[in-house]
Amino acid sequence: MRTALSRRRLTISVGVVLAAVTATSFTAPTALAAPAPAALAQPAQAATAPFKVPFLASGGELLNAGRTGFLSEDADGTARWTRYADGVSKVIAKNEGDYVLGGGAGSDVVVVAHEVNEAGAEEIHTSTVKVFDMASGAAPVALDLNASQETHGFVGAVAGSTLLVSDQPRQTLKLIDISGGQPTVRTVGDSYFEPTWMRDTLSDTAVARNHDRDLVIDLKTGQQVGTYQPAPEPDWPKPYVPRSSFLSPTHVGWTERTDDKLVLATAVRGQDEVVRTPLGPDDSTTITGGLLGDWFLWGATTGNATPWHAFWARSLKDGSTVKLLDHATNAVKGPDGTFLVLGTTAADGAGVYRVAVGADGKPAASLIASTGEPNDGATPLAYVGGAPVTVDLDGVAKTRLSWKFSTTRADLTVELRRKGSWETFETVVRPASGSGAHPDGSLGFDWAGEVEKWRPRPAPNGTYEWTVTARPWNGMPSVTTSGTLTVTRSPKAHDFDDDGAPDLVARDRNGYLDQIGTRWDDATGRLVPLDNSTSGLRGWNIYDRVESAGDIAGTNAADLVTRDRDGVLWLHRGTGSQTRVGYESRVRIGGGWNTYTEFTGGSDLTG
Repeated sequence: MRTALSRRRLTISVGVVLAAVTATSFTAPTALAAPAPAALAQPAQAATAPFKVPFLASGGELLNAGRTGFLSEDADGTARWTRYADGVSKVIAKNEGDYVLGGGAGSDVVVVAHEVNEAGAEEIHTSTVKVFDMASGAAPVALDLNASQETHGFVGAVAGSTLLVSDQPRQTLKLIDISGGQPTVRTVGDSYFEPTWMRDTLSDTAVARNHDRDLVIDLKTGQQVGTYQPAPEPDWPKPYVPRSSFLSPTHVGWTERTDDKLVLATAVRGQDEVVRTPLGPDDSTTITGGLLGDWFLWGATTGNATPWHAFWARSLKDGSTVKLLDHATNAVKGPDGTFLVLGTTAADGAGVYRVAVGADGKPAASLIASTGEPNDGATPLAYVGGAPVTVDLDGVAKTRLSWKFSTTRADLTVELRRKGSWETFETVVRPASGSGAHPDGSLGFDWAGEVEKWRPRPAPNGTYEWTVTARPWNGMPSVTTSGTLTVTRSPKAHDFDDDGAPDLVARDRNGYLDQIGTRWDDATGRLVPLDNSTSGLRGWNIYDRVESAGDIAGTNAADLVTRDRDGVLWLHRGTGSQTRVGYESRVRIGGGWNTYTEFTGGSDLTG
């Protein structure tokens, strides 16, 4: 589940100001008004056959589940509202810097807020919001958030017609109700530390994080009605894991990590007793789920243990469990005590499932929308082998790198990093686009032997650490594997940095030695220079001649020969260093070389 704010945002003060966009009074859209319970429309039922949502394949995410449809975001960031009744989807327009929030469980409100994060600014703030009523289809209401310091803060969540705002500089939480014709602002407490709202809300209740405590806030009264103390976060080297908070009409819950276990902590609202239940091994960074009546729904979205990845329901009464899906990407609370879950089952494949408690008192999942991805069943993808060990780049424009998994119906992300440096190569392999799947059953790509995406250079000889993540098309968990390979090339004349390409050596007026690497550019058919890199050696202005002489010392690395102003000739053996430039300490060859006006480097003349 998404957290309300990133860890970075938790340490940055934020700002918001709110006003109507016109001088006339603000008229709230129908969905923003607070209807009486009897007036609530029943949620539209999905078509008999699941409708298609191909845009949610391979990285899509559910953001909110309303009464007439659900809000989602594609892997490319496109936000959409999809109706249950007919599966029709509408794109929610947004610009760079905008973020999208749903109005909470059962709400058809969608808010597009603009985040201002200027370079050097002390605060991140929300400048404008647009409020959409997706049930009525009315034009959005635009709000200019730059008129009053009273509403200063960051819009972190929405509960129906209420914007939940955190004001970290003033250490307060605020509720901005936009249903009554004019925005009204209420402040919730003060003297908080890094306050922020969590995303899981009810129509009348929300949870805020006050540094290391969870606060339950009654949205009708604006009062704090509960305080809970989660266990401390584990110290380094354990990775930081965003905590999730959960709400139901009867319970409040959150996740912790204790003794290498992911733990669910729950409490009956209004009571102090906290029950802690280990959920599984500590190999996952994130889980998704929530509280559904007396059940907790949850599943791991990453990790390596199975069946840890399945999406389960666990009874808060007796600890019994029900398996709902074979895997889930994310889940959001829906209307009338339901959940929508983006995941997969062996029977129905990948898509959006509705989870509700049946007549037997147990939750069950049914498919309402299919992503259309191939259904390979519930067998988890596995790495088989076949990783490259040695890569010979002599005399080839490209070389194939590939890995074998239990299926070729998967996308790969690949990273190569030269050991001991930051030089990397990254790529994505998508067999569905027509390349990447090979006849031997492996997945891979043809590598041009280069590193650094934005400023490519030939990959130097040496050891490379690779990391490959395979994401199966059927929505089952991704698998990550890693290892090493060795890049080899035979020594080349004038190659000082061991990358197989010739280098130029130049001395500047201050006596520093510059080494200019090169690479072959296929697009232009020319040798092009790389960025300069100094040797780190000063004092090269004591010489009146500096010459690249090839390998004359028999070390398989290019050497430099220099002459000082007294006529003494010196040898600087090349090291072929992977640190880009490297020479050994100079060795005296002999004197009397000032009788020559010019000299030039040759090659290995004697073998």
